[in-house]
Amino acid sequence: MGKTNTLWESLYWLGILYKENKQLPQSTQYLKESIEVIGKIRNKVSGGEEARKMFSSDKNILKVYETLVDVLLQQGETDLAMSYLQKNNEDNLKEKFKGMDVKFQDAAKNKVLDEERNKKAKLDGIEKQIENEKALPAEKQNIEKLKNLEGIKTVAEGDYLKFVNQQVNVRPELSRFFNNSVQPAQLKGKKMQIPNDMALLSYLPGENQLYIFIATSDTVLAKVVNISRAQLTRNINAALNIVRTNQCVFEKLNMKNEAAEREEEVNEMKQVNALLKPFEELYHYMISPASAEIAGKKRLCIIPNGTLSYIPFQLLGKTLKNGKFSMMMNQYAIFYASSTDMLLRVTGSETRQLKILAFVNPDKTLPSTELEVVEIKSLYPNSSIFLREEATEDKAKYAGEEFNVMHFATHGNLDYEDFGKSFITMAGNPAKDEDGKFTLEELWGMDVMSHLNIVVLSACQTAVSKGSDESSPVSPASGFLQNGVKSVVATLWKVDDEATSILMQNFYKNIKTMVAVDALRLAQVNLANNPKFSHPYYWAAAVLLGDWR
Repeated sequence: MGKTNTLWESLYWLGILYKENKQLPQSTQYLKESIEVIGKIRNKVSGGEEARKMFSSDKNILKVYETLVDVLLQQGETDLAMSYLQKNNEDNLKEKFKGMDVKFQDAAKNKVLDEERNKKAKLDGIEKQIENEKALPAEKQNIEKLKNLEGIKTVAEGDYLKFVNQQVNVRPELSRFFNNSVQPAQLKGKKMQIPNDMALLSYLPGENQLYIFIATSDTVLAKVVNISRAQLTRNINAALNIVRTNQCVFEKLNMKNEAAEREEEVNEMKQVNALLKPFEELYHYMISPASAEIAGKKRLCIIPNGTLSYIPFQLLGKTLKNGKFSMMMNQYAIFYASSTDMLLRVTGSETRQLKILAFVNPDKTLPSTELEVVEIKSLYPNSSIFLREEATEDKAKYAGEEFNVMHFATHGNLDYEDFGKSFITMAGNPAKDEDGKFTLEELWGMDVMSHLNIVVLSACQTAVSKGSDESSPVSPASGFLQNGVKSVVATLWKVDDEATSILMQNFYKNIKTMVAVDALRLAQVNLANNPKFSHPYYWAAAVLLGDWR
């Protein structure tokens, strides 16, 4: 009948039934078909009330991916299971950004996007007519009409695909706005791009089990840990509450013994300090199962999921044999990505010569940030700095391509009901019809993004949206990354003005001679060794997302 809005769930339950009867190949087939149908619903320009309800929260479809991952792992298909997990992340982010009312600075791009939507709407209309005809009793169906509609559909599909392929060849950056679904990426060919001193840890918190995928340059394997999503969420909320309210005394950071602390195996939880227990429990369930595979590595890429996106893994830790509580910060340089595609994309030969465009203290509530950019200007004389009322959003939107770093020392404002309305505070400019709210929709209309190596959001809560079980949280940071920026430094909670200013000064000093992930880590260690800012509240909020270089 073509009723795709309900077909996906029927296929899912068939997959469950075959799984429970230990008929795993048949279960895999139905679960893959369910995901294909979900992709078709996503691809519609407007899916109706049922489709909107289905995608209002991706919890509804996460269960399909979770079940498929479990069935594939039972059959030893680890690479494919990890690929489907990444497909879910990519598709969900793409779906959320696709719903925004993006207007490009380039009128030609707007015209292409409108034409793509019109062609897709025409195709959707034909499919609806076919669906309505097939819904009739067999004796009332017009076979000739159906045959004619199927022929028209074939031509319209060919026309649509030809148009999309032509446009993507000319304007590759438009592919993320089109309605074609992301296909499962085969990691086998890509894992060789992972540096020898790095490991990827990708997570899927299931209802009763945590799935951990570990990828290195020569292997991909999975671990299944018996811990519920609800228990993980409780530990994460407890840990965040301790950090954000400046509780507990943490060990002093010192990277001199990082190799020894990485390799010291701790098989049980020993922490007697009740305030440190959530951090040790999270380490026990999320890091210890992969300890053998990551012990010889120096850098970790974390691909989190759901509530795991809201805590810096740098704070998780273990109690060593000497009784010291060793945080991950002491053991590894850590960065984050939403998928393997983001991590392993080819970047070409990047210049270490930074040319920075900075927007500072536009609402005059962050005085320390002005000291921050004085240091940046001394380190990088070619920088362009706009302070207070000069820090208008039009200067960001229409920046020249010569800049490869954008720095925002301002506030991040997240709208938890409509993420498209989330914005970065800038100075207003009535003459340019700018209200001082640099929204995600405006951000996506910018052409300059693909030229940027790094965007630094030296602001409050720019890396995360409201805590939930959704697999792909949306924020200003994810907006920049989805729009082609290679790396983003952002924050997970409201940060201290003075501490963040010192952190950023050290970050820019370090990045002159080292890759971004190491530059940020060293800046955080230096700040933590300042007695005034030793607590993780002051330094742990800053995270690097995207490319570690």
